[in-house]
Amino acid sequence: MATHPDWYDPRFRMHLQHLDAPGLAHELLRQIPAYITGYQSLTQQLGTLRSIRARYELVEQFARHWGLSCTG
Repeated sequence: MATHPDWYDPRFRMHLQHLDAPGLAHELLRQIPAYITGYQSLTQQLGTLRSIRARYELVEQFARHWGLSCTG
């Protein structure tokens, strides 16, 4: 997640053409600075949590915030 692709690079554009809808959505999310920061924070926090329940809730909260969860 550390590098940003050049949207005009033909190799990147070919990569986009081979993605399914969820893959394309994820690729677009990865271009949002707040998402990148949030993801990095999430991974750091997960590294400190031992409780499976706490880890699940943290991931679910992140997913809901970014529209990545289909649960109610």
